[in-house]
Amino acid sequence: MAGNDNSKAGQRAGHLFKVASFTAAVVFLVLFSVQEASAYYLLKTPDKNIKSECYYITGNIINLCEGEKVELSKVESIDTSNLTQTEIEKAGKERKQFFDEVDLLLNQEQALENNFKKLTSLMSTIVEKKEKKDKSIKKDIKEALKQIDNIDDEALKLKAGWKKIKIPSRSCVVLREVKQLEIHSVESICRDYREYIEDWSPTVREYYREHLRQKELFDASFNRYLKELKDQAY
Repeated sequence: MAGNDNSKAGQRAGHLFKVASFTAAVVFLVLFSVQEASAYYLLKTPDKNIKSECYYITGNIINLCEGEKVELSKVESIDTSNLTQTEIEKAGKERKQFFDEVDLLLNQEQALENNFKKLTSLMSTIVEKKEKKDKSIKKDIKEALKQIDNIDDEALKLKAGWKKIKIPSRSCVVLREVKQLEIHSVESICRDYREYIEDWSPTVREYYREHLRQKELFDASFNRYLKELKDQAY
């Protein structure tokens, strides 16, 4: 009888241990779920603070995953101190995906850059032939105008690509802004080239030389920011 009592007591103890273990596991999962659910970004604006589980930026709009849209210029800061480790890792993956998309746009841009270098070289030839009154300049002008049209088309496609890209954090917006300025410089140079061919104005020639200088500065700035942001991400 004593042996039976001990056996039953042992069974009850084992059962209670299993119940306690199961309860502890459930409590842990609940607490973990609550902790994960409480992760949020805190967007601070002059009017209010907004909590959001996630966001991305397109154009000048911050798109919250809850559906609300906020103008980028109205957001004073975005506090990430309430993110969990899981959310931080998720944000890191989103940044990596963003940089992959940036690399694709830069590959697309290479065709424009190659054509732009050829055009700039051709314009130097045109200037020289103009000074020498070389009649073969007409053929070069025709080719230059054709290249200008092609580069204008490529620039439009590039701007559209940068406009559509989803930016994962406000710190990365600078890449789009600087690249758009660089593309705008290319468009300005092409416009100046066309105008110069039409009236041979020395003033216009100085304009496109200045725009060439600006393009180089924007390109250098973009590459610097891209390296800094990738270093921070990886």
